[in-house]
Amino acid sequence: MGLLKSLIALLAIEILFLKVNATPLVGHPSSSQLELKKDDAVETFNNSSRNVSQLVPYTETYRHKPEHARPGEPYQIKTQLNYKKEFQTELTCCEGYVQSGAMCVPRCPQSCQNGTCKKPNVCTCNTGYRMSSNGSCVSQCKNVCVNGTCGDPGICNCNKGYLLDSDEFTCRPICPAQCEETHGYCTEPNVCTCPSGYRQHRRFKYVFKFMCEPVCDPECQNGLCVAPNVCMCADGYEKNENDSFICRPKCDSCAFGMCLSPGLCRCKPGYSSTQHKTQYIPFRDLRKL
Repeated sequence: MGLLKSLIALLAIEILFLKVNATPLVGHPSSSQLELKKDDAVETFNNSSRNVSQLVPYTETYRHKPEHARPGEPYQIKTQLNYKKEFQTELTCCEGYVQSGAMCVPRCPQSCQNGTCKKPNVCTCNTGYRMSSNGSCVSQCKNVCVNGTCGDPGICNCNKGYLLDSDEFTCRPICPAQCEETHGYCTEPNVCTCPSGYRQHRRFKYVFKFMCEPVCDPECQNGLCVAPNVCMCADGYEKNENDSFICRPKCDSCAFGMCLSPGLCRCKPGYSSTQHKTQYIPFRDLRKL
């Protein structure tokens, strides 16, 4: 008896299925299937749909009495696997749209990261981002990041070897402090450039490669170049009145002689020196000494 009921139910479902499939496909979305686009809304369409049938398995129970059952013997409860036809609405999206749940949403390349896909292949970037030449949304800073890239909106990330300046958009190269302390300026990371009138330290240049020293032309004699074309005489020397780049030695007393170095005097021909000071001695009197 249970099997006969199942066959009758399947026949009724089959007749209903033929009637439904005779219904033409919906070619255009109805007013209930179309979500109109607002100013900042995303276009979503249920573009077309149709009813599709499928067999769904289910378990049914029935009463069964054995053929040779004795009078008064109760029925047995049994189960069997059966199938029924169910219908569901299948959504078909138009070109340029993909299914998302019960709606069709526009499709954009690269998944429109940091933006919203408003229409097929039309990505609108979020606030703080802009559309780049390759069609992706990249973060945007108020000013162009110098020697860096714009990370989060409005924040500059400096390249390696650079440090963000107080203006928050210029990344300046990093050099040891000796560079600026010796009148140099950092042009690249660990590259110290000396201005006009200065040069890279020549002595132990590998040790002092980040230091600049002033240039005197001509070079200072018996002195030190302390600024461009400015000589400072060493101890025991003084500036030559006729040439500021020459420092001459000083002697306390060197009459009729030549001061060779601080405190060291050489007498002119015809003169000799005493122990404490140089004095004039006529050449003819040297024989008597």
